[in-house]
Amino acid sequence: MGPSEACVSEVADKLNRSESAVSHHIRILRMKGLVRWRRSGKAIYYVLKRLFSLRIIRNCWMNMTEMTEFVL
Repeated sequence: MGPSEACVSEVADKLNRSESAVSHHIRILRMKGLVRWRRSGKAIYYVLKRLFSLRIIRNCWMNMTEMTEFVL
């Protein structure tokens, strides 16, 4: 894979979310065929299959964050 791959802990750190939450969402993305993965020792590295998938996820995340801030 390439430089855009990351393990769950790296994604969790970047998004400031728990590893369990990130792992749950990545599992869904895997089931939908939106990510590729590879195992290296105990770590599993993920990468989005298409750039547009990243844009969709970012937009969804931004909308969820805005909605959460509005409710709080």
